[in-house]
Amino acid sequence: MNFLKKMASDAMDEVQEKIEEQVNKPTTTNNSSSSSRDSGASNSTTTRDAKQDELDAKAEKAIPAVVMMISGCRDEQTSADVGDVSSFNLPQDAGPGGAGGACTNSMLANLLNDGDALTDDCTWIELLRNMRKTLSSKRYTQIPQLSTSRNQNLDAKFELENPKEGELGGTKKALLVGINYVGQNGELNGCHNDVYSMQSFLEKKGWASDDCTLLLDTAGQNQPTRDNILKAIDEFVSNAKPGDSLFLHYSGHGASVKDDNGDEKDGKDETLVPLVGRKIFFFFFFFKYINKKKNEDPQQNDNQIRITVRKV
Repeated sequence: MNFLKKMASDAMDEVQEKIEEQVNKPTTTNNSSSSSRDSGASNSTTTRDAKQDELDAKAEKAIPAVVMMISGCRDEQTSADVGDVSSFNLPQDAGPGGAGGACTNSMLANLLNDGDALTDDCTWIELLRNMRKTLSSKRYTQIPQLSTSRNQNLDAKFELENPKEGELGGTKKALLVGINYVGQNGELNGCHNDVYSMQSFLEKKGWASDDCTLLLDTAGQNQPTRDNILKAIDEFVSNAKPGDSLFLHYSGHGASVKDDNGDEKDGKDETLVPLVGRKIFFFFFFFKYINKKKNEDPQQNDNQIRITVRKV
């Protein structure tokens, strides 16, 4: 199990480095060439292709699911809770307004216009760059990240649905978690609003309200405790089949603890902080889709549960 976790982590690190290289690459290109340079480029391309094939094989063995994650910031940063999201100029029907998460609203600001989803005109790399520009223009220092379980063409259009959903008879499901920690130290204000805004966006993209499971620390809702989150995730993925489109959103506090198996470069594991404050190890909070069934991981710990991408 530890070997697979290390393999998954190494594969994700390599993919993440490639994504950052492409995000930071200048958008203009020089079309000039020479025969000697072409020859060198050909050899270099062959080497890259072989390395990419090896990486793809490692990633697929360690992580059967195809996962796309957008996170609010780098590991060492904090994703901001915004007191008033009106400055993001979202459509009136985008959500309840008021407080909200900077990452969530920068994403929606770049995907919505007059209430319509514009994802057909947006690529993955454009979305990530534009989210960063939106946050930077509002003087937020956090830098959203994109991580994937496979090498991906970032110039492909942004999409939430599994491209094989229709062919394989897949279904849509969403799990949306928002924790304001009402009445506790570190109380937040916008996490419930993020959930409602994201649900509204998903419904524009074909998710029915019955497809969405909400965990919120408010009266009348399933509470986002440690046990309830784990139970909801288990139910979320236990019946997943090829062709399904799964979307998981988390708004709430994050934290870090000492890495206990040496698979993190910074020596820390990132965690979610459930309602009661006990931490859940989790690698991803944005899922794109599944093409293979999950592998079961029987290893558990009473106080801390590490959920790897193999659980997806």
